[in-house]
Amino acid sequence: MRADSKTKAPSPKHQTDKPPVETVYPLLKRGESVTPFPTRYWLHDPVACQRMGELERGGAVRQLEAQIAADLRLRHAFAKDHATYRDERWQALTPDDRAWVAARPQMQRTFAGGIGGIADFTRIKCLHLHWAHHLAVGGTTAGRLIAAMGV
Repeated sequence: MRADSKTKAPSPKHQTDKPPVETVYPLLKRGESVTPFPTRYWLHDPVACQRMGELERGGAVRQLEAQIAADLRLRHAFAKDHATYRDERWQALTPDDRAWVAARPQMQRTFAGGIGGIADFTRIKCLHLHWAHHLAVGGTTAGRLIAAMGV
């Protein structure tokens, strides 16, 4: 796993030894073993992680999916966020790793997914993924909706 340098500094209020969001390389390599890692941005901030868990337990995923489904503008923006995430994850691979993935149909399916590898671009896999993505890129559709929930 490789972390890129595109991470944000933690706020002084929530200092930890890690940045709040880590950019992760899309393949985990351990010896001869290679595993796709569809989570491009990993949320480390303990306060944000706790808040995302609270929101999920309170039904926020279903609530946000319903809100997105009911608004054509949100649906398009949300699908675009998934596609951008997918494309960025692909572009982060080295040319050799892209060739390796392209030669393996099962890997191609994983890399066709959006945020967190999800296949359905109208769905939310978990809030942690979407909040990390929002923080890492400076704003996303789901992130703005999550922020409106009091994050």
